[in-house]
Amino acid sequence: MTVTEKPYFMTNSEWYYFDEDAFRYKLTDKAPQKAIDSYNEYYELLDDTE
Repeated sequence: MTVTEKPYFMTNSEWYYFDEDAFRYKLTDKAPQKAIDSYNEYYELLDDTE
């Protein structure tokens, strides 16, 4: 996955929300393991580009 692709965890709005205070996406307790893995990969990629 590249940063420009929509990550898997964003394919279902019940799995995530945007935390205004932290200014980043957060997962809900409804996120399955595949979404959690996608979320972690997404932020690893973003952290690597900073």
